[in-house]
Amino acid sequence: SRDSFFFVVTELTDASGKLISRSTYWPRTTSKLDEAAFRQKYLTEPLTPWPTFEKGPFLKPTVAATGTTLALTVLNETRLDDQRSRLNVRVRNVGKVPAFMSRIDVAGAKRALVASDNYFWLEPGESRDLTADVLWREKPTGKVTVQLSAWNAPAVQQPLTGQQSKGLGGVGGR
Repeated sequence: SRDSFFFVVTELTDASGKLISRSTYWPRTTSKLDEAAFRQKYLTEPLTPWPTFEKGPFLKPTVAATGTTLALTVLNETRLDDQRSRLNVRVRNVGKVPAFMSRIDVAGAKRALVASDNYFWLEPGESRDLTADVLWREKPTGKVTVQLSAWNAPAVQQPLTGQQSKGLGGVGGR
């Protein structure tokens, strides 16, 4: 179809092939550019708005239909002080298509979270280690988990232990 999205993934690697940076773009094409009057206006008039797809396709449900599977491992939890923790997690795409808009989060407590990366592209078979700094806004009263999800993958989760020796020191966990 002429009215569609496509992905452009650019990567910067070092001499050994280690990924340094990845950027993902999702431009779209439109059959409106086949119309001479629209094409001329778009090319010659500044700030001509890009047309919307009134009847689709829409990016999120199109991506969701591709489906992949994610895996998550909590590597460690470190208590920084009474209100802050640092989590190190390993994320992996164990499916056969890229995971789009992959992100980690913490559920089960009021918190603020800053991750070393979020809303990222994860290739099939790719594994990444991420760090998340958590500011606990209140003591959790139930189960606290780290979650990994993507637009095209169901969320997976791992519990945080909340153990003093492991990190959350009475702030999180059971």
